Amino acid sequence: MSKKHFFSYVISFIFVVIALIIVAGSSSRILEQANLDAGITYIHIILGICSAAGLFALTVEVAKGFRSSAEKISIFGLRFQNPVYDPYFEDVGLETIKTIQQENTRLKEDKQQLESFTDSLLDELEMKDVELENVQYVSETFIRHHKNSSRLIRTLTSLLDENHSGWTKEFYNNVLDECITVLHQDRSDKSSTLYIVEDDVLKMTAYHRVNFTSTRSREFEYGEGFAGNVWKTGEIELVSNICESTYFKGDFSPNHNYGSIIGLPIKINHTVVGVLCIQSEGTDGFIEADIDTLKFYADVCALAYYYDNMNVISDTG
Repeated sequence: MSKKHFFSYVISFIFVVIALIIVAGSSSRILEQANLDAGITYIHIILGICSAAGLFALTVEVAKGFRSSAEKISIFGLRFQNPVYDPYFEDVGLETIKTIQQENTRLKEDKQQLESFTDSLLDELEMKDVELENVQYVSETFIRHHKNSSRLIRTLTSLLDENHSGWTKEFYNNVLDECITVLHQDRSDKSSTLYIVEDDVLKMTAYHRVNFTSTRSREFEYGEGFAGNVWKTGEIELVSNICESTYFKGDFSPNHNYGSIIGLPIKINHTVVGVLCIQSEGTDGFIEADIDTLKFYADVCALAYYYDNMNVISDTG
């Protein structure tokens, strides 16, 4: 037994004795004033309190024994099953209870930390899941682009082999159908148009999901409107919000609703011979990665244009 343990008993004994004396004195005076003392002294009161306390303590200890013992109870020669036996009951001291409480508090804190870590882990897993979906979407887009490219090349060689008149328009329509399937964002709201320079004017030659009136009326002079500016600069142009662009004011306002557009020049060497335009009904309908993908479709249009004009020159020559 440690010194602290021993002195705790000493201090407790002194405290209990003083408390008994105070209680006994107060009780004795109350009884004297009420003329009920009947010879009851301090000692009688202290013995009564100690007896009651001892009886209570003894009852508690016996109850603990009954709860912790599986043996039969024997009274006056009679034996019967213990009805209050609890196999999970443990008689533990205050120190053990305090230790258990501290351990319980620590476990609760650990549980909260674990729940917080689990929540953060689940959030990270959701983010990774979104990232994987984006990677998968991009991978599928590039696979589709590869298939489109192969299909367009086969279509071009087949049309060239047939050598029918009007094959270029048929090929251009195939290009417009294929090019909107490789965009990284919503493809359902996209439309496409192809302008070719004829008689020093940029005219709509092929179109996909465009108003019929536009196909008959849309022509651009050099440097005029959006398509005319792409013709002039020979540079790719991306407008994320046409309402904020000066290209779409007045006579050059679109005949059907769209919010963003990409324009790619169709070039033979350094000469611009046409413009490929992809429109989106919503603003911010394109990302920079779309430009790299769409360059192929502008180049394949340039190839078809070059071959067609080469044949025209050959025929006239």
